[in-house]
Amino acid sequence: MKNKTNKVFCSKCILHSQVPNISINEKGLCNECEQNLFDRTIDDKIKKSLKKRTETLLEKVKSENHLYDILVLYSGGKDSTALLNLMKNTYKMKILALQVIHPLVGENAKKSAEQGAKKIGVDLIQIYQDENIYKKFVCMTLLNSNKYNLGESGCEICSFLYRWTGFRMAMQMNIPIIVDGFDKSQGTNIYRHQEMLNSNAKNGILPYGEMHKIFEDIIGDDERIGMYRYNNEDRAKYPLPSFISPFTFMDYDYRDNVEIFGQLGIETTSVARINNMCKAIHFFDLVSFKKYDCHSFIRHWANGIRYGYPTLSQLESTGNELLENAGRNELIDWMNEYKKVLFYVAKTKKDQSDDVIKQSIIDMTPTIKSMITPDSYDKLLENILYMRTMIDFFEIDIDTIE
Repeated sequence: MKNKTNKVFCSKCILHSQVPNISINEKGLCNECEQNLFDRTIDDKIKKSLKKRTETLLEKVKSENHLYDILVLYSGGKDSTALLNLMKNTYKMKILALQVIHPLVGENAKKSAEQGAKKIGVDLIQIYQDENIYKKFVCMTLLNSNKYNLGESGCEICSFLYRWTGFRMAMQMNIPIIVDGFDKSQGTNIYRHQEMLNSNAKNGILPYGEMHKIFEDIIGDDERIGMYRYNNEDRAKYPLPSFISPFTFMDYDYRDNVEIFGQLGIETTSVARINNMCKAIHFFDLVSFKKYDCHSFIRHWANGIRYGYPTLSQLESTGNELLENAGRNELIDWMNEYKKVLFYVAKTKKDQSDDVIKQSIIDMTPTIKSMITPDSYDKLLENILYMRTMIDFFEIDIDTIE
C-alpha cells in the first residue's frame, strides 16, 4: 500500500503517486506519460499495421462458412453502437450482438441496445447474469484489490465477467472474432489473434490471466458455474476466438457519432450514457477514492489529456457538443469536488431529505456544474444519491475500506 500522506501529481496528466503502479520521475512525469512519449514515435506505424491485419482477418472470416462472422460485445452505449454499425455497414459482417446484463445495468442501457440492434439490423442476445455470483465476485474482488494487485477500477472486475461470457459463447458457437467498443482513452492497440491466445492457453497463460484464478478463489468449485469458469477441455474442443478493440487503433472520434446516428435514425439522447450505463459507478469510485485517492476512470482521463481527446465525463454533454478536452487543473478540481461529495453522501443518514443532500452537493461542486450540461448534472446528482443503495446491495461497511 502506498503512503497516503505523500501525493505527487504528474506535471503533464492527472495521475499521481497514490494511483496503483504509478511513479513520478525527477522530471515530474509519471511512468505512463514517459511510456506514451516513447510509444507515439512508432504508434502511427503500429496502428496502420493493426488496421490492415484486422481488415485482412475480417475478409478471411467472411469467406468461411460461419453462422456468425463476429460477436460484438454490445453495451448499448455510443462507442459500441458505432462499432456495431461499422462492422455491419462498412465491413459487411454477419453479426451477433451480445449484451451481458449484470444486476446493476440500467434500464436505459437495455433499451438502447434493443433500439441500436433493431435500427442497424443485427441479431441481439441479452444475457442476465446470476445476481449471487456477480455480487459475491465483484464485492470480494473489489475489497481485496490490493491482495490481487488489481488497481483502482471496479469496472475491470465487471469487464472480466462481461468479456469472458462473450468468449465462452463465441467458442461454443464457432464465432471466430469478438470485438468491443473500447477506444484510445480506454486502451492502446488491443489486437489478440486467436493463434496467440490458443498457444498461450496451452502453456497455461489464460486469456484474462490471474482473473480466472481469482474467480476460482472467490466463487469456489461449484460445477454449475460453467459459463464463467475457464475449462481446458472446452478450450481444446472449442478454440478461443480472436479478440479485438478496433477503436484503440482505427481512426475514431465519438464526436462524429451525432452524424452517424442521425443517418441511422437513432436519437443520440436515447443512447446509453456514462451516467446511466451502470448503477455502480459511483460506488466503485467511492471504494477507489478510499483505497487510492482517485476515481475509477483516472487513467482514461489521463489518456484524454495526452491525446487531446475529451474525457469520459464530457461524454455526458448533450449531443456531444464539447469539442475540446478539459484542462488538467479543471480535472484535478473535478476530482477533489467529486471525492468530497462521495464521502459526504456515503455518511448521510437514510432518512435525510434528498433535496437537502442535493443542495449540499450543488454547493460542493461549482467546477463540475460548470463543465457539463444541466440535464447531465441533474442526472449525476440522482445517481450519486443512488450510491447509498449500492452500499446496501453489496453489504459493505465503508468505514472498513482502506
